[in-house]
Amino acid sequence: MQIKYRIDHLITELNKLRPTLSDDSSSNEKRFSDLLTSSLENDRMVADKEIKVISSKNANLENEIPSWVDPDYGYDPENPRKPNMRELMEAMSGKNVEDLYKEPKEDWQKISYQASQMLYGVIGANEDTRDWLNIMKASDILTEAQEQTGAMYKPEVDIQSNFNDDGILTEQVAVIKDSKGSTLTTLSSDITSAEETLLNFGATKESIPTNLEEKIDPEKFENDLLSFLKNFDNKPITIQEVVVKSASEVIANKLSQEIPLDELAKL
Repeated sequence: MQIKYRIDHLITELNKLRPTLSDDSSSNEKRFSDLLTSSLENDRMVADKEIKVISSKNANLENEIPSWVDPDYGYDPENPRKPNMRELMEAMSGKNVEDLYKEPKEDWQKISYQASQMLYGVIGANEDTRDWLNIMKASDILTEAQEQTGAMYKPEVDIQSNFNDDGILTEQVAVIKDSKGSTLTTLSSDITSAEETLLNFGATKESIPTNLEEKIDPEKFENDLLSFLKNFDNKPITIQEVVVKSASEVIANKLSQEIPLDELAKL
């Protein structure tokens, strides 16, 4: 309750009391005291109610703070933020950073690199519209972040041709573009690095144009990278699929050996 309102209320009640005062000073003092006490008690009850409302609101806000938030960093539930490097590394690894740093260097460096790429590498100067609250709830945070990155950009691989001043083609590189045609990044000719970049940007099999080979000059583009891109699939083959594929190949090979060539040609 605002102080001004409380004062005005008390003055109004005192003005109501004035005409009813008698010559009995003792009675008047008691009535005045009762009025003042009543007014103060009412103010206290209202104040307690306001405090309870504020406390309840703060408690609700605390309950809305995700478990991955480091208490040393600020977090406003009404204006959620994405995790910082420490928070993401700990959420992805299930360990605190101090314990991670005690492990072999290549282990924690891999986690650090993945976290950095997901937070900043795939974003650059673009706005990050991914739902980090849902990403951090996922059982596989990295995969969920990659998929949401793909949903945000709808990436597509394209070939960038570079020419010299005489208009002669000097180089061709593979790039990832977003749905608006803006170049997001260049793919390395190293297959391992190229695959990691494609996965981080949420690329899928559908991100590779079917006419990609038509855009390439074989003398200016890495053949191994072209072969990799044509066969890229972000969904790794399952054990069951490997078994079925292997069995099919064995059966096909056995049939081809048992069926005479002239008969096989008729199939």
